[in-house]
Amino acid sequence: DANAEHVAFAALPGMRDVTLTVSSAGKTFSATGWQIGWIVGPPRLVKPCQALLPYLQFCAPTPMQAALAACLDEADAPYLDYPSYYAFLAGE
Repeated sequence: DANAEHVAFAALPGMRDVTLTVSSAGKTFSATGWQIGWIVGPPRLVKPCQALLPYLQFCAPTPMQAALAACLDEADAPYLDYPSYYAFLAGE
């Protein structure tokens, strides 16, 4: 349904403490070549994921990481006629 509202799984009752949210620069900012992603969740779930980092087959260049950090900060600011870039993405 085009009018259905997105509900983050972690926002459902009781799910915040048992959910990892995975995203990337490609999905959020259409920067698919950057190959930078992140996981958000409770520390007890994120920590085992961090243990896998040494085994990843690629490394995002430092300038790309810095650019993404700036993008994440800017995404909370007003964008066009929306209160934030995230609101723009959601069409709110």
